[in-house]
Amino acid sequence: MVEYFKSALLIITIGILVFSCSVEEQERKELTIESPTDRWTKEEKQSEVVKIDSNRIEVELQLKQKARKDWPNDFITQEYWVSQQLEDYEFMRSIPNDALKAEVERNFPLDYTTQKYWYGEQSRARNRMSN
Repeated sequence: MVEYFKSALLIITIGILVFSCSVEEQERKELTIESPTDRWTKEEKQSEVVKIDSNRIEVELQLKQKARKDWPNDFITQEYWVSQQLEDYEFMRSIPNDALKAEVERNFPLDYTTQKYWYGEQSRARNRMSN
């Protein structure tokens, strides 16, 4: 019986702690005041996200079409390939533009996994040659 009360007391204590933490977090959020420039920056960032998302959506549609063509009845392969390509697309978008990136993109359009691989290999070779 004592163990039951200990368990109940522990559960109640944890509940109180969780509730008090969430109340403190909400109060902190309410106390945060944004300046007009902060809002403008957020709106600007949101418009950039929309642009990036629309490019990504277009790329995803192209990748899905290619996957359907290459593996018409293999949906697992289609899904895996598109997922991997999108992950590598995000990587290629994250690296700075330079001549090497432009060449890789030109040589392997719509194959972001190959772009990522060759960019990495060429970058490592360039570093070895410069030492």
